[in-house]
Amino acid sequence: MKNLLILFLLGTATLFAQTTPKINGATLSYNKKTNTMTLTMSDKTFSYADNSDYDTKIKIVREYDLTMKINGMEYSMTEPYFMTYGAKNPMFWSFVTEKPGNCTSIETHGLNYVYKFSKMKRGEYLLIITKRCDEKYVEQTWTTSLVIK
Repeated sequence: MKNLLILFLLGTATLFAQTTPKINGATLSYNKKTNTMTLTMSDKTFSYADNSDYDTKIKIVREYDLTMKINGMEYSMTEPYFMTYGAKNPMFWSFVTEKPGNCTSIETHGLNYVYKFSKMKRGEYLLIITKRCDEKYVEQTWTTSLVIK
């Protein structure tokens, strides 16, 4: 009987919420009941850089991410749904964030950065985290996606 109850509760929870795998300390999740998507980024997502030429770019794009490389530099051809980029070093933090009107920043305890998006449209949302040099040269990229049905 206990096992049946646990299975029922797990099944109910999965009907109302989806979560992507955590990549580089960031997670994208969706709550079907409230039609909200949440981006949670830990302090690990924005690693410290000794060199001010290095930064981290986090973006969410809808459906696809079209990029092209010219002479080793990567250019994005799609408009991001959400984007934040910048760098941390021991002396200062410097970040720029572009977000849609349905996005709010949520204060949390600890070193997490949380953004909540309401009234989500159906489709696939890609979470892309990129470590860059001079805002052009890609050092490393992590990608995951979330499908809203």
